[in-house]
Amino acid sequence: MNKNFNIRFYIIALLFILVSCDQSNLEPSYPLLDSFQIRIGDIDEISGDDIRYYDQSSKLFYMNKNVNLSNKEYNLKFWFTGKQETFLDGYINYINDPCGKDTSYYQLFFGDDVSLPNYNIKLRYAVPRGLDYFDRASLFNDEGFVQQLKEEGKLMKGLAVDFVSIKLTGTNQIAMTIEISNLDSINYYYPDVDKMGNEWYSGLSIFGDLMLFDENNKMYGSNQNGATYGDLEIWNKDWLTLIKAGESQKMVINYTDFDTIVPGKYAAFFDFRGLTHHVTNASDLEREDGRVWLGIINMAQQIDLE
Repeated sequence: MNKNFNIRFYIIALLFILVSCDQSNLEPSYPLLDSFQIRIGDIDEISGDDIRYYDQSSKLFYMNKNVNLSNKEYNLKFWFTGKQETFLDGYINYINDPCGKDTSYYQLFFGDDVSLPNYNIKLRYAVPRGLDYFDRASLFNDEGFVQQLKEEGKLMKGLAVDFVSIKLTGTNQIAMTIEISNLDSINYYYPDVDKMGNEWYSGLSIFGDLMLFDENNKMYGSNQNGATYGDLEIWNKDWLTLIKAGESQKMVINYTDFDTIVPGKYAAFFDFRGLTHHVTNASDLEREDGRVWLGIINMAQQIDLE
């Protein structure tokens, strides 16, 4: 494993494109409405009727129609509006520091740019370089537009995922236990490592496996081989486990080829992964007794490795 991969690289993300601010400060010229809308540049809009719902846990919008704005200019600005006000604004697609400053800003990702199906739009919050990751959650503020979507019946809470324990179980072996909670009144399906196996589960995201950082910012991680990201274009319904409305379940992930590490205090990072680009048709999300949960939940916590 590449030991030079550091926290900052993990947090800020990768493969960003530098752009200028030539067109990013255009304010929308049309009137603001009472209903929720996403305005893009000065010409495009996504109305509330286009949005099926927003999953607050994965920060994914589910659309009633396919939306792909990946061919838009990267410095176009967007606004979330409703109740004749603007809730937040940001930039579409891959952008890094669009105005040449170390600032925080919101991003929207569409379709092919991030291997999303075209019925999803992803909201992300970029933070200044060097900002402590654990301050990131406190800066993200979706309260305004979330309340608007709740009033319009277009809000889902999704899943909550928490670390339960991370333990050394042998030489280069670690067992991580997480707890998954369904915050909604419908059932969900999520990928289960016991049904998939570690190789396939690790392949669900590019940098999703457990990473531990000591006080000197040295990284420790798994060296086991995972399925490549491209191998997961095809998914298997037998990989999924049902979690009922309001239920909590524990899942244990065992790492059998972890870097040599000693007990102590570490910063732990892990991405809980649902399916994403694998489910290309929105109709495949619905099952007889639940819905397939999509997305990624970024987890971060200071832990005592036992």
